[in-house]
Amino acid sequence: MEFERNGYEWRNRLTNEEHFGIIAMDPGWSYNEGMYLDGREDDWIRRENSPNATRVFTYHNEEFTWKITHDESDLYLLIEKNSGAWSFPQESILIGFDVVPGGYNCPGGTFNTPVEEFLVLSGIDNSLMYVNTKYDLFYAFKHFPRPYETELFEPNKILVSQMMIVPQCEFPAEVLVTGSWRFGISNPASPEFTNLADWYYDGNILEVRFPWFLLGIMDPSTKLALDYFTGDLPSYRTIDGISLEIVHRSQYGTTRTAPSFYNWEGWTVPSWHQRRKQSFEIIASMNRLIHSSTVDPQCVPRSPCQAQSLTECIETSLPNLIRTRGFDSIPREDICLNMHSSTYDGIPTNFYWPIPHP
Repeated sequence: MEFERNGYEWRNRLTNEEHFGIIAMDPGWSYNEGMYLDGREDDWIRRENSPNATRVFTYHNEEFTWKITHDESDLYLLIEKNSGAWSFPQESILIGFDVVPGGYNCPGGTFNTPVEEFLVLSGIDNSLMYVNTKYDLFYAFKHFPRPYETELFEPNKILVSQMMIVPQCEFPAEVLVTGSWRFGISNPASPEFTNLADWYYDGNILEVRFPWFLLGIMDPSTKLALDYFTGDLPSYRTIDGISLEIVHRSQYGTTRTAPSFYNWEGWTVPSWHQRRKQSFEIIASMNRLIHSSTVDPQCVPRSPCQAQSLTECIETSLPNLIRTRGFDSIPREDICLNMHSSTYDGIPTNFYWPIPHP
């Protein structure tokens, strides 16, 4: 199948190709429009009270209130207990997804309806997302034959690099289990921030985010989804929305919510705003130091730094922040840093580093 659009209308958290550099491009036109995992409802409330924001779907039963929304990167789910606080691993949450027509029943009849994928939240270090092997794009690669059982669910995984065979040597394929759910806070304003967070809970608030691609959504801006395989080849279809079901297990028994349907409007222009990654200030600090300690373009030493090597100079000035390797053998006076005056907040836009003294 040929895709007519270039893929820049949404953010795929499962590819490294979109996340290089020291400036992140996060969804939302500003920080305040973003959705974050932090155990707080303020971002959800802002969306509910803003007439121009993405819609929030809200559902209730006697045990929970749950909300669903999305952005260009993820589908978000908030589950609020009506009484008491979350306590993992003494309890667990299972979330099943019905993305396209069809689906299979989970072992033991976990959900009321057939699903393509489901997430099991059992604890900080013991939470996994599973996908039916007939819906798993991983098996589109010829190195991995599809299991025969149609009702088999396996942890989500992705091929990092294909198997490579060279004369007299064979390099096996590298596979990453993307279904391993990471606990943490995704709010950049928090000192505990990690962009790898998938779920978080605090008190009676539980938040989860699902990367679009992990749900089999090939392009959320056009609502294009992976369909069940016909033979060994994947197929695709446009969907109306996604249905999800929540199962809660505890010492008091098992409860299930009715299937909750979530649909959204497609888009042609994605919202985004810039965020400086943590590495930005590290590199900026290092370059400010180098810039203040450089020799002139003729490589005449006049640095205020009296260290014997560039490594010592940097580590003395930036303890526990930066560690350079491989420069110990280069005397400080033999380092010529041809710095240009054009900078962006301490980071030179064009420089050569290091250039040995001729």
